Amino acid sequence: MTLEYEAMLRGERPVKGNLHNVDALVSCLSAKYHTKDNDNADQTDNELQWHLPGWGEKKDSCGDYLKAISCPNHDIKTITGEKHTRGIILKHCFNPECPICYTSWAIREGNAASDRMKAAERLYRGENIDLQDARHFTFSPPQDAAIELIKTKKGYKKLKGYAVKLIKKAGLLGGVVIFHSHRVNKSKQLYLSPHFHVVAYGYIMDSPAFEKMSTGWIYKNMGKRATLSGTLIYALDHCGLAYADSERVFHALIWFGLLSYNKLGKKEVIKEVVTVPCKACQEEIMEYELTVNSGGHGLNPDWSMIKGVYLVKVKTIVYQLVKKRSPKKVDVPKKVEFEQSRLREKI
Repeated sequence: MTLEYEAMLRGERPVKGNLHNVDALVSCLSAKYHTKDNDNADQTDNELQWHLPGWGEKKDSCGDYLKAISCPNHDIKTITGEKHTRGIILKHCFNPECPICYTSWAIREGNAASDRMKAAERLYRGENIDLQDARHFTFSPPQDAAIELIKTKKGYKKLKGYAVKLIKKAGLLGGVVIFHSHRVNKSKQLYLSPHFHVVAYGYIMDSPAFEKMSTGWIYKNMGKRATLSGTLIYALDHCGLAYADSERVFHALIWFGLLSYNKLGKKEVIKEVVTVPCKACQEEIMEYELTVNSGGHGLNPDWSMIKGVYLVKVKTIVYQLVKKRSPKKVDVPKKVEFEQSRLREKI
Protein backbone atom coordinates (compact mmCIF):
# COMPACT_ATOMS: atom_id res chain seq x y z
CA MET A 1 0.00 0.00 0.00
CA THR A 2 1.51 3.33 -1.06
CA LEU A 3 1.76 6.37 1.16
CA GLU A 4 -0.53 8.27 -1.21
CA TYR A 5 -3.21 5.57 -0.95
CA GLU A 6 -2.97 5.51 2.86
CA ALA A 7 -3.36 9.29 2.91
CA MET A 8 -6.42 9.03 0.68
CA LEU A 9 -8.05 6.59 3.12
CA ARG A 10 -7.52 9.14 5.91
CA GLY A 11 -9.28 11.76 3.81
CA GLU A 12 -6.15 13.65 2.79
CA ARG A 13 -5.27 14.72 -0.71
CA PRO A 14 -2.03 16.00 -2.27
CA VAL A 15 -1.93 19.63 -3.33
CA LYS A 16 -0.56 20.58 -6.70
CA GLY A 17 0.61 23.96 -7.88
CA ASN A 18 2.15 26.95 -6.15
CA LEU A 19 0.79 27.26 -2.63
CA HIS A 20 1.87 30.87 -2.39
CA ASN A 21 -1.00 31.82 -4.71
CA VAL A 22 -3.51 30.98 -2.00
CA ASP A 23 -5.30 34.04 -0.62
CA ALA A 24 -4.74 35.34 2.92
CA LEU A 25 -1.38 33.74 3.56
CA VAL A 26 -0.57 36.38 6.16
CA SER A 27 -1.28 34.80 9.53
CA CYS A 28 -3.23 36.65 12.19
CA LEU A 29 -0.34 35.71 14.45
CA SER A 30 2.15 37.83 12.55
CA ALA A 31 2.91 41.50 13.23
CA LYS A 32 1.77 42.38 9.70
CA TYR A 33 -1.77 41.35 10.53
CA HIS A 34 -2.12 43.84 13.40
CA THR A 35 -2.87 47.47 12.58
CA LYS A 36 -2.20 50.38 14.90
CA ASP A 37 -5.94 50.79 15.49
CA ASN A 38 -6.26 47.17 16.57
CA ASP A 39 -3.28 47.44 18.91
CA ASN A 40 -4.72 50.55 20.56
CA ALA A 41 -8.14 48.94 20.85
CA ASP A 42 -6.69 45.87 22.58
CA GLN A 43 -5.45 48.11 25.43
CA THR A 44 -9.06 48.78 26.46
CA ASP A 45 -10.44 45.44 25.27
CA ASN A 46 -12.11 43.10 27.74
CA GLU A 47 -9.66 40.65 29.23
CA LEU A 48 -10.66 37.00 29.07
CA GLN A 49 -10.41 34.28 31.65
CA TRP A 50 -10.49 30.73 30.31
CA HIS A 51 -11.96 27.80 32.22
CA LEU A 52 -12.94 24.22 31.50
CA PRO A 53 -16.51 22.94 32.01
CA GLY A 54 -17.35 22.14 35.61
CA TRP A 55 -15.18 24.86 37.17
CA GLY A 56 -18.01 26.72 38.96
CA GLU A 57 -20.45 26.03 41.78
CA LYS A 58 -23.51 23.81 41.70
CA LYS A 59 -27.06 24.72 42.64
CA ASP A 60 -28.53 23.24 45.79
CA SER A 61 -30.78 20.87 43.81
CA CYS A 62 -28.17 19.65 41.29
CA GLY A 63 -27.61 15.92 41.61
CA ASP A 64 -30.66 15.33 43.81
CA TYR A 65 -32.61 12.12 43.26
CA LEU A 66 -35.68 12.79 41.11
CA LYS A 67 -37.27 9.60 39.75
CA ALA A 68 -36.81 5.84 39.77
CA ILE A 69 -37.44 4.28 36.35
CA SER A 70 -37.35 0.73 35.08
CA CYS A 71 -38.64 -1.64 32.45
CA PRO A 72 -41.65 -3.58 33.88
CA ASN A 73 -39.98 -6.78 32.64
CA HIS A 74 -36.89 -6.29 34.83
CA ASP A 75 -37.40 -9.69 36.53
CA ILE A 76 -37.48 -11.56 33.21
CA LYS A 77 -34.15 -12.60 31.70
CA THR A 78 -33.58 -11.95 28.00
CA ILE A 79 -32.34 -14.61 25.59
CA THR A 80 -29.22 -12.57 24.80
CA GLY A 81 -28.48 -11.81 28.45
CA GLU A 82 -28.97 -8.06 27.88
CA LYS A 83 -30.22 -6.25 30.97
CA HIS A 84 -33.48 -4.34 30.97
CA THR A 85 -33.34 -0.58 31.42
CA ARG A 86 -33.34 0.56 35.04
CA GLY A 87 -31.95 3.63 36.77
CA ILE A 88 -32.36 6.71 38.92
CA ILE A 89 -33.01 10.08 37.27
CA LEU A 90 -31.16 13.02 38.86
CA LYS A 91 -31.88 16.73 38.71
CA HIS A 92 -29.66 18.70 36.30
CA CYS A 93 -29.31 22.41 35.53
CA PHE A 94 -27.45 21.78 32.22
CA ASN A 95 -25.04 24.60 33.02
CA PRO A 96 -21.51 24.02 31.64
CA GLU A 97 -20.06 25.66 34.76
CA CYS A 98 -21.74 23.24 37.18
CA PRO A 99 -19.39 20.49 38.48
CA ILE A 100 -22.36 18.10 38.68
CA CYS A 101 -24.21 18.90 35.45
CA TYR A 102 -21.52 19.90 32.93
CA THR A 103 -21.40 16.35 31.55
CA SER A 104 -25.16 16.44 30.96
CA TRP A 105 -24.68 19.77 29.17
CA ALA A 106 -22.01 18.25 26.92
CA ILE A 107 -24.23 15.24 26.13
CA ARG A 108 -27.21 17.43 25.27
CA GLU A 109 -25.21 19.83 23.09
CA GLY A 110 -23.24 17.00 21.46
CA ASN A 111 -26.38 15.07 20.53
CA ALA A 112 -28.00 18.23 19.14
CA ALA A 113 -24.90 18.96 17.03
CA SER A 114 -24.85 15.36 15.80
CA ASP A 115 -28.51 15.67 14.72
CA ARG A 116 -27.67 18.84 12.78
CA MET A 117 -24.79 17.13 10.97
CA LYS A 118 -26.85 14.04 10.10
CA ALA A 119 -29.64 16.27 8.80
CA ALA A 120 -27.08 18.09 6.61
CA GLU A 121 -25.91 14.77 5.18
CA ARG A 122 -29.47 13.82 4.19
CA LEU A 123 -30.37 17.23 2.78
CA TYR A 124 -27.22 17.62 0.68
CA ARG A 125 -27.57 14.05 -0.57
CA GLY A 126 -30.98 15.11 -1.89
CA GLU A 127 -29.15 17.82 -3.87
CA ASN A 128 -26.75 15.19 -5.28
CA ILE A 129 -23.96 16.38 -2.97
CA ASP A 130 -22.41 13.49 -1.03
CA LEU A 131 -20.55 14.85 2.00
CA GLN A 132 -19.02 11.43 2.71
CA ASP A 133 -18.08 10.65 6.33
CA ALA A 134 -17.29 13.30 8.92
CA ARG A 135 -13.74 13.20 10.29
CA HIS A 136 -12.16 14.51 13.46
CA PHE A 137 -9.19 16.92 13.33
CA THR A 138 -7.24 19.16 15.70
CA PHE A 139 -5.73 22.42 14.41
CA SER A 140 -2.99 24.02 16.50
CA PRO A 141 -1.61 27.55 15.92
CA PRO A 142 1.89 28.74 16.91
CA GLN A 143 1.49 28.65 20.69
CA ASP A 144 3.29 31.73 22.00
CA ALA A 145 1.38 34.16 19.79
CA ALA A 146 -1.93 32.31 20.22
CA ILE A 147 -1.66 32.48 24.02
CA GLU A 148 -1.29 36.25 23.73
CA LEU A 149 -4.28 36.56 21.40
CA ILE A 150 -6.74 34.65 23.61
CA LYS A 151 -6.13 37.10 26.47
CA THR A 152 -8.70 39.51 24.96
CA LYS A 153 -12.02 39.24 23.16
CA LYS A 154 -10.74 40.91 19.99
CA GLY A 155 -7.64 38.76 19.99
CA TYR A 156 -9.64 35.55 20.27
CA LYS A 157 -11.97 36.70 17.49
CA LYS A 158 -8.96 37.20 15.21
CA LEU A 159 -7.59 33.77 16.06
CA LYS A 160 -10.96 32.08 15.58
CA GLY A 161 -11.66 33.87 12.30
CA TYR A 162 -8.30 32.97 10.85
CA ALA A 163 -8.65 29.36 12.02
CA VAL A 164 -11.95 28.95 10.16
CA LYS A 165 -10.42 30.55 7.07
CA LEU A 166 -7.50 28.12 7.14
CA ILE A 167 -9.74 25.12 7.75
CA LYS A 168 -11.78 25.95 4.65
CA LYS A 169 -8.69 26.63 2.53
CA ALA A 170 -7.26 23.29 3.62
CA GLY A 171 -10.18 21.61 1.83
CA LEU A 172 -12.85 20.98 4.47
CA LEU A 173 -16.31 21.78 3.13
CA GLY A 174 -18.22 22.34 6.34
CA GLY A 175 -18.67 21.21 9.90
CA VAL A 176 -18.23 22.34 13.48
CA VAL A 177 -15.28 23.92 15.33
CA ILE A 178 -14.81 23.63 19.11
CA PHE A 179 -12.06 25.67 20.77
CA HIS A 180 -9.88 24.17 23.51
CA SER A 181 -7.84 26.48 25.71
CA HIS A 182 -5.91 23.85 27.69
CA ARG A 183 -4.19 20.48 27.38
CA VAL A 184 -3.11 17.94 30.01
CA ASN A 185 0.53 16.96 30.46
CA LYS A 186 1.92 13.56 31.49
CA SER A 187 1.52 14.51 35.15
CA LYS A 188 -2.21 15.13 34.48
CA GLN A 189 -1.79 18.86 35.05
CA LEU A 190 -3.53 21.48 32.92
CA TYR A 191 -1.50 23.96 30.93
CA LEU A 192 -2.53 26.69 28.50
CA SER A 193 -2.37 25.40 24.91
CA PRO A 194 -4.88 26.93 22.44
CA HIS A 195 -6.12 24.60 19.69
CA PHE A 196 -9.30 23.80 17.76
CA HIS A 197 -11.16 20.50 17.50
CA VAL A 198 -12.90 20.19 14.14
CA VAL A 199 -15.47 17.60 13.05
CA ALA A 200 -16.04 18.21 9.36
CA TYR A 201 -16.59 16.89 5.85
CA GLY A 202 -14.22 17.04 2.91
CA TYR A 203 -10.67 16.06 1.92
CA ILE A 204 -7.79 17.92 3.52
CA MET A 205 -4.43 18.81 1.99
CA ASP A 206 -1.40 16.92 3.28
CA SER A 207 0.18 18.12 6.52
CA PRO A 208 3.49 19.59 5.20
CA ALA A 209 1.67 21.61 2.53
CA PHE A 210 -0.80 22.91 5.12
CA GLU A 211 1.94 23.95 7.52
CA LYS A 212 3.69 25.87 4.74
CA MET A 213 0.47 27.50 3.55
CA SER A 214 -0.71 28.43 7.04
CA THR A 215 2.52 30.04 8.30
CA GLY A 216 3.14 27.62 11.13
CA TRP A 217 -0.19 25.99 11.97
CA ILE A 218 -0.30 22.19 12.22
CA TYR A 219 -3.16 19.72 12.18
CA LYS A 220 -3.73 16.14 13.28
CA ASN A 221 -6.13 13.90 11.39
CA MET A 222 -7.82 11.43 13.73
CA GLY A 223 -10.04 10.06 10.97
CA LYS A 224 -13.59 8.79 11.14
CA ARG A 225 -14.81 8.21 14.68
CA ALA A 226 -16.87 5.30 16.02
CA THR A 227 -19.85 7.59 16.70
CA LEU A 228 -20.43 11.19 15.63
CA SER A 229 -22.25 12.15 18.83
CA GLY A 230 -19.56 10.54 20.99
CA THR A 231 -16.82 12.57 19.30
CA LEU A 232 -18.74 15.83 19.76
CA ILE A 233 -19.52 15.06 23.41
CA TYR A 234 -15.84 14.28 24.02
CA ALA A 235 -14.77 17.60 22.46
CA LEU A 236 -17.34 19.59 24.46
CA ASP A 237 -16.58 17.82 27.72
CA HIS A 238 -13.32 19.76 28.13
CA CYS A 239 -13.71 22.70 25.74
CA GLY A 240 -12.58 26.24 26.52
CA LEU A 241 -15.13 28.57 28.15
CA ALA A 242 -14.34 32.29 27.96
CA TYR A 243 -15.40 34.85 30.56
CA ALA A 244 -15.24 38.65 30.44
CA ASP A 245 -16.27 40.67 33.51
CA SER A 246 -17.59 37.42 35.09
CA GLU A 247 -19.95 36.82 32.15
CA ARG A 248 -19.50 33.92 29.74
CA VAL A 249 -18.90 35.04 26.15
CA PHE A 250 -18.70 33.16 22.83
CA HIS A 251 -20.48 29.97 21.83
CA ALA A 252 -18.79 26.64 22.37
CA LEU A 253 -19.77 25.50 18.84
CA ILE A 254 -18.80 27.33 15.63
CA TRP A 255 -20.49 26.16 12.41
CA PHE A 256 -18.79 26.89 9.09
CA GLY A 257 -19.01 26.20 5.37
CA LEU A 258 -21.91 24.07 4.18
CA LEU A 259 -23.18 23.73 7.76
CA SER A 260 -23.08 27.43 8.65
CA TYR A 261 -26.32 29.14 9.65
CA ASN A 262 -26.63 30.92 6.29
CA LYS A 263 -26.49 27.54 4.49
CA LEU A 264 -28.39 25.24 6.88
CA GLY A 265 -31.32 26.72 8.79
CA LYS A 266 -34.21 25.65 10.98
CA LYS A 267 -37.49 24.88 9.24
CA GLU A 268 -39.51 24.14 12.36
CA VAL A 269 -39.16 23.02 15.97
CA ILE A 270 -41.42 20.18 17.11
CA LYS A 271 -42.03 19.79 20.84
CA GLU A 272 -43.73 16.68 22.16
CA VAL A 273 -44.01 14.38 25.16
CA VAL A 274 -43.03 10.77 24.41
CA THR A 275 -42.50 7.44 26.13
CA VAL A 276 -39.08 5.78 26.36
CA PRO A 277 -38.60 2.13 25.26
CA CYS A 278 -36.45 -0.39 27.10
CA LYS A 279 -33.19 -1.07 25.31
CA ALA A 280 -33.56 -4.84 25.75
CA CYS A 281 -37.24 -5.55 25.01
CA GLN A 282 -38.67 -2.23 23.72
CA GLU A 283 -41.36 -2.22 26.43
CA GLU A 284 -42.41 1.22 27.70
CA ILE A 285 -40.36 2.27 30.74
CA MET A 286 -42.35 2.94 33.92
CA GLU A 287 -41.80 5.28 36.86
CA TYR A 288 -41.62 3.64 40.30
CA GLU A 289 -42.09 4.79 43.86
CA LEU A 290 -38.95 6.41 45.26
CA THR A 291 -38.21 7.31 48.87
CA VAL A 292 -35.15 9.42 49.66
CA ASN A 293 -33.69 9.17 53.16
CA SER A 294 -33.46 12.27 55.33
CA GLY A 295 -30.56 14.54 54.42
CA GLY A 296 -30.51 13.14 50.86
CA HIS A 297 -28.18 10.29 51.81
CA GLY A 298 -29.36 6.98 50.36
CA LEU A 299 -32.62 6.09 48.69
CA ASN A 300 -35.14 3.27 48.65
CA PRO A 301 -36.83 2.61 45.29
CA ASP A 302 -39.83 0.28 45.44
CA TRP A 303 -39.64 -1.74 42.21
CA SER A 304 -43.05 -3.31 42.91
CA MET A 305 -44.97 0.00 43.01
CA ILE A 306 -45.58 1.53 39.56
CA LYS A 307 -46.53 5.21 39.57
CA GLY A 308 -47.16 5.46 35.83
CA VAL A 309 -45.54 5.60 32.42
CA TYR A 310 -42.22 7.45 32.29
CA LEU A 311 -42.62 10.47 29.96
CA VAL A 312 -40.00 12.87 28.66
CA LYS A 313 -40.19 16.16 26.79
CA VAL A 314 -38.48 16.04 23.40
CA LYS A 315 -37.60 18.92 21.08
CA THR A 316 -36.96 17.95 17.47
CA ILE A 317 -35.46 20.48 15.05
CA VAL A 318 -36.31 20.07 11.37
CA TYR A 319 -33.59 21.58 9.18
CA GLN A 320 -33.64 22.89 5.62
CA LEU A 321 -31.08 24.17 3.15
CA VAL A 322 -31.17 27.95 2.90
CA LYS A 323 -31.72 28.99 -0.68
CA LYS A 324 -30.00 32.13 -1.89
CA ARG A 325 -32.49 34.86 -2.59
CA SER A 326 -32.28 36.36 -6.05
CA PRO A 327 -31.67 40.12 -5.93
CA LYS A 328 -34.71 42.30 -6.41
CA LYS A 329 -35.02 43.80 -9.87
CA VAL A 330 -34.88 47.57 -9.89
CA ASP A 331 -36.70 49.28 -12.72
CA VAL A 332 -34.26 51.73 -14.31
CA PRO A 333 -35.99 54.66 -16.07
CA LYS A 334 -35.48 54.75 -19.80
CA LYS A 335 -33.47 57.58 -21.24
CA VAL A 336 -36.52 59.21 -22.87
CA GLU A 337 -38.52 59.11 -19.59
CA PHE A 338 -35.52 60.51 -17.71
CA GLU A 339 -35.17 63.42 -20.15
CA GLN A 340 -38.92 64.15 -19.97
CA SER A 341 -38.81 64.29 -16.16
CA ARG A 342 -35.91 66.75 -16.31
CA LEU A 343 -37.88 68.88 -18.81
CA ARG A 344 -40.90 68.98 -16.47
CA GLU A 345 -38.66 70.10 -13.60
CA LYS A 346 -37.40 73.03 -15.68
CA ILE A 347 -40.97 74.08 -16.59
